[in-house]
Amino acid sequence: MQTMRHTTFALTLAAVRALTTAPLHDVTPLIKSAPLSNKLNCDVFFKMDCAQPPGSFKLRGIGATVKEAVENGADGVVSSSGGNAGLATAHAARALGIACTVVLPTTTPDAVRRKLEKEYGAEVIVEGAVWDEANERAKQLAAEYERPLVHPFEGETTWKGHSTLVQEVDEQLAE
Repeated sequence: MQTMRHTTFALTLAAVRALTTAPLHDVTPLIKSAPLSNKLNCDVFFKMDCAQPPGSFKLRGIGATVKEAVENGADGVVSSSGGNAGLATAHAARALGIACTVVLPTTTPDAVRRKLEKEYGAEVIVEGAVWDEANERAKQLAAEYERPLVHPFEGETTWKGHSTLVQEVDEQLAE
């Protein structure tokens, strides 16, 4: 059974703004849903982060983490993923000119593997039947390669990066 650790991070507006300088993610549309707004009697919006360049909503946070790794001198990163986190990591690594290794479980669709290799030039390793097993291999490779591990959903910088969505929505609603 997989367990998740929940962590709370102190986040200031200044910290969020610092991550938005030269971000790797794009500003994405905020679309009002008339049918849901009418049905629920309130304004309902969709934030279209699926429109990020790699097609992954995780680019905000993972992009910030990869950027921080480069700022700390990394020449590459290692990640484990079932898809979205690997795509975000590989996109950010390519944009920043560093190497990327992504460990995928056998359940990951072949199309994701091909995209990682062909579009992003990532080294892809398929290991384990489930993500936990792929992640264990990624930890080993990160130590072996002496490169940071980009976790798909943990880490202060990752969550600070994801929080830029809130600032963006606030700005778009003010327009």
